[in-house]
Order: sequence, then C-alpha cells, then structure tokens
Amino acid sequence: MLSLRTCPICSHKEIDILCTINLSPVSDELLPPSFKVVICSHCGFCFDDIAANQKDFDLYYQKNVKYQNPGTLGGGGISRADMQRYARIFDLCKKYISSTSKILDIGAGQGGLLQYIRKNANCKNLYAVEPSALFDEQNDIRFYTSTDFIIRLRRKFDFIFCTQGMEHIYDLKDFIQKIYAV
Repeated sequence: MLSLRTCPICSHKEIDILCTINLSPVSDELLPPSFKVVICSHCGFCFDDIAANQKDFDLYYQKNVKYQNPGTLGGGGISRADMQRYARIFDLCKKYISSTSKILDIGAGQGGLLQYIRKNANCKNLYAVEPSALFDEQNDIRFYTSTDFIIRLRRKFDFIFCTQGMEHIYDLKDFIQKIYAV
C-alpha cells in the first residue's frame, strides 16, 4: 500500500498499516482526527500517515497549550511520574553534564526536565523550546517558541534533549538538520 506521506527516514511510500486511530473531533482542531500508524516496507520506521504537513503541525503546537498545563502528564511538569522519567533520563546522561554545560530541551513543556537537571547537576545554562510557551523565562529557564529562533541567535549547546517530542515532528530530516545547526 502507498502512504499519504513519504517515510521520514528513507523517503519511500510503500507501507503496511499497523492500526488506525480515530480521535473524537474537536471544534477548530487543526489536525485530522483520524490517521493511520504505519511501518515503512523499506526501512521499518513507524510513523503517522496523516493528511497534514509540517506547517499544520507547527500551527497546532503553537496554538495548543496543553503541554504548558500543570495537569498534563508527560508535559514537562513535576508529577511523580514525570520525576521518575527525569531521574531515568538524567541517570543516562549525568556523566556528560557539568555545571557549565549549555543544555537545550526541545519540546520542554513546562521545563520540568531542565529543572531536574539544574537541581541535580547545578547547571545554570538552561534553554527550552516549546512552541506553545506562555512565557519567555520561568524558573531561570529561557524559553523559545522554535529552534529557528535559536538558530538565528547562533546559539550552540553542549547537550540537547528531545524526549517525548520526535513523534510530534512531521519533517524529521529538517528537524535533525536544525539540531545539527545548534
């Protein structure tokens, strides 16, 4: 079967359908409520085969502030489940992080992972990308609404996190190029 979009990894269009997801329609929703989760027949990468493009996704995440809501689990908050996730992530990375490291979290939600790193590594150079950011700075973390803005500032980072974020990116090749730029 052929997909609506090309595989984000190898650009092939031949896929096998894993499942179809049908969400309840929401008024003024910017993304289609129904889409297929597929696997590329060529490279095996799994992705959402959705009738949307990167601009649709960018607009959706700019207007959708659910990840900045303190009650959203996995939204970068400080719930018990979030703190357990941060501890596992930090344990994997702590030997590479120092107090002088410049750290960026892409898709940071409320910045919980960066707060955890500051507390456990005494790191002060913390930056976040969150498309729906409601603030410029919070808890000594500088928030930006896009990686494009950081690229224009010519900022460079020692460590970049993108946890619970890659599945929200439509154009992975462009996204990876932006990460290399910083």
